[in-house]
Amino acid sequence: MNPSRPRRHPLVYVAPRAEDLLAECLPRLTRLRDEGFAVCIATPHTPALDDFAGHGFEVRPLPGRDRWNVAGQLAAYPILQAQFLEDRPALVHGFGAPWAWIAAYAAHRASVPAVLATIEDHDFSRPIRVRSYRKLAQWLHGYVVHHEADLRELLDREVASRHQVELLLGGRGIDLHAFAPDDEELVPVPRPPRARVVLGGRPSAGLEAVKRQVARAHPGVGWLDVEGPVTAPMLATMDAFVSLDSTDAVGTDLMAAAAMRIIAVAVESAAARTVIVDHETGRIAQPDAVAKAISEVLGDPKRMADMSIRARARAEQRFDRTQIDEQLLTIYDRLLDAKNL
Repeated sequence: MNPSRPRRHPLVYVAPRAEDLLAECLPRLTRLRDEGFAVCIATPHTPALDDFAGHGFEVRPLPGRDRWNVAGQLAAYPILQAQFLEDRPALVHGFGAPWAWIAAYAAHRASVPAVLATIEDHDFSRPIRVRSYRKLAQWLHGYVVHHEADLRELLDREVASRHQVELLLGGRGIDLHAFAPDDEELVPVPRPPRARVVLGGRPSAGLEAVKRQVARAHPGVGWLDVEGPVTAPMLATMDAFVSLDSTDAVGTDLMAAAAMRIIAVAVESAAARTVIVDHETGRIAQPDAVAKAISEVLGDPKRMADMSIRARARAEQRFDRTQIDEQLLTIYDRLLDAKNL
């Protein structure tokens, strides 16, 4: 961070889930606190918010834990505005819908000098939503996106100005230390595939048809259907990771697979386009071609070995969460310096 900037700036993170912030942002927030920021976490109350308090952060419980609890979210607005008026934060960063809107408007009304928002998976399917995003942008000094597709959407639809939008290369990123192959030797060693496939993401209506098609080429294929995030031990015993979720805008599991040197085959999505280089580090396929892509990957051990090495290298270059945190802290510095704070 900029050593010439005065310290002890109050900084507030507003998010729908304390659990997500704790899992993804604790090192970043700890670093900010160690460098002199007075960090406050404002989320609906859950045990994870208590964990933040246990780590020594200021916390602000908010009503509206349920996404559809509109009354609770409306009640959160005056609580946030009072917090901002009292503590006079230098920066407010809001995450997710609808909390980014609530945080941004409360910060705007309280004249917070620097206001950022991060939203994944923008939905511009209806004109009213486009107008809503444009209203949000009017209250922001920076609009942080995780995917190049979102960057293009925001600019092409004139939702936000070019100088407002900030792209974090690598999206949310992952903890590479938590996803590291046991064998760090980066020499591709072809081996006969065990034909074990991890299936992540949301269930798909075409899943059984995909399994039947793959089984014709690989009769012994075994499928592990996962509900929830994948883990390193789970991936370590597998040959491929498959995602049939076309709505995935995060890509955490795809990044984890790449870090573990496991080939990912995914349907077209914002996350797949960000994580996978098609035919180099994995495969991106249309829904009707997924089974063929899986069969081709499993049927070519040499190519699998080559792609797995490139996948791990790409994970190290782009998906290391410490590097992504560094990008975001640079954005903070640039914005606060521009405000002479």
